[in-house]
Amino acid sequence: MEKNTIDVNCKFNLVIKKLNKLNKKILIVLNKKKEVIGSITDGDIRRFFLREKKKNIVNLMNKAPLIIKETEPILITKKIEKKYKYAPLVSASNKFIKLIILKSHFDIKSIAIFLLAGGKGLRLRPLTKNLPKPLIKIGNRSLLEKILNSLFNENFNDINISVNYLHNKIIDFLNHNFLKNKFIKIIKEKKFLGTIGSLRLLNTNKKTILIVNSDIYTNLNFKNIIQHHFDTGSDITISVKEMLNTIPYGVIKTSRDKIISFNEKPLEKFLYNTGIYVINKNIIQLIPKNKKFDAPQLIKKAIDKKKKITPFYVHENWIDVGSKETLVKLDKSYKEYFKNNK
Repeated sequence: MEKNTIDVNCKFNLVIKKLNKLNKKILIVLNKKKEVIGSITDGDIRRFFLREKKKNIVNLMNKAPLIIKETEPILITKKIEKKYKYAPLVSASNKFIKLIILKSHFDIKSIAIFLLAGGKGLRLRPLTKNLPKPLIKIGNRSLLEKILNSLFNENFNDINISVNYLHNKIIDFLNHNFLKNKFIKIIKEKKFLGTIGSLRLLNTNKKTILIVNSDIYTNLNFKNIIQHHFDTGSDITISVKEMLNTIPYGVIKTSRDKIISFNEKPLEKFLYNTGIYVINKNIIQLIPKNKKFDAPQLIKKAIDKKKKITPFYVHENWIDVGSKETLVKLDKSYKEYFKNNK
């Protein structure tokens, strides 16, 4: 069980003991089905002792806590941040996933944002022959616009966008939609520098950098990964998502000339990179100047240098708009386009 959760049938005296041991002073109350039914904070305990009620968790807990569903994201306003520090993230069936941070404990002005928007989008041709991938629309908004709006809603104010392929179209889009926004800076690659090489062009005095691929579709609260980065004392934090894959065959393992196991269509679990990172500024020095350099190369180099690299698990909606199939799933209006432009 996650350390910030507690079973509704737990003994009353254990609640206070468990809460006192936690850095995040909140317990999420779960029923037998692991569904969220309440929360307990220091304030709930203090208010409880002012009332004369039977000592059990049901009487103690807040029965109407703020709950965030991964399928129904909400805008975290300053009013919500003022009232709540944390909230449980739950699935569509109200199953607890994790505790998320609503109020960050770092200065938002100390963070630089770096958006990678220079790729060619080759897998989406012919759509990207005359349109940079970040400007592909899902509904009535482009991927880049959605990411920028999310960042501004979270009050980030130092946003750098690396461009290359069809960069004039991205600049025109920004001038048209974010003309008066003084927080956006454009960084032009003179040549293609790979998936992370353009980061070497960033000139900033900020010590922490959030890096985001601009061809993803997500409702992730970016403050959560940054807070995780600080909490873990990491040099690099990589957002990851879990994938389950059933192997469609019986899998055999051998040892020398003997078969030691035989599993029919086993379920394989692994983590994949979601294209969102937080790094300390000194990591930039590991990137060579003016050379093509990809993210896996940077991570390998950081591992060799004994840097601390930690995962941040993404449970929120996340989609890589990197193929025709995923784009059509997000917006079915592209189905006819790809059918007629093979």
